Amino acid sequence: GFVPFGSVTVIGLLLPNQTLAQMVFWQWINQSHNACVNYSNRNAGKSTDNMKFVVGYIGAITSACSIAVALSVFLKRSNAFKPATKLLIQRFVPYPAVATASVSNLYLMRRNELKEGIEVKDSKNRIVGTSFVAAKRAVTETAVTRAFLPAPILVVPPMIMTLLERLVH
Repeated sequence: GFVPFGSVTVIGLLLPNQTLAQMVFWQWINQSHNACVNYSNRNAGKSTDNMKFVVGYIGAITSACSIAVALSVFLKRSNAFKPATKLLIQRFVPYPAVATASVSNLYLMRRNELKEGIEVKDSKNRIVGTSFVAAKRAVTETAVTRAFLPAPILVVPPMIMTLLERLVH
């Protein structure tokens, strides 16, 4: 489901000259998708109160929208940058918002695994114990992946567009 859904979302995140409402909408769509992915990929071996997932979802949306809006407002109000520089920086705003919110979403939705550990199974799929080390490793590796995974699609296109615009003008 990532490519069909993610492609539309990425295009929405990278639209130029977005209003704050559009920015919030696309961040919300993206984090809603991330929340579904995190829920689907959770350690389903132990039951978790659904309220923890709701808190994770709200936290992720809040962080994504807050970062995107704060960076955009800061850039618009800043006198430290020329207008052309502001436009260039604005193109990269989706990445820190998405990366930070993705990690936040992951942590908030899977923090229970860190507190309780995850089940470890042998080659015959029998539970041999619970591991906090495995839980920490699983959440950490996933967090690093979620932080860097959106970079190629949210950083490379703005770089290419900037280069193409410089070549044309």
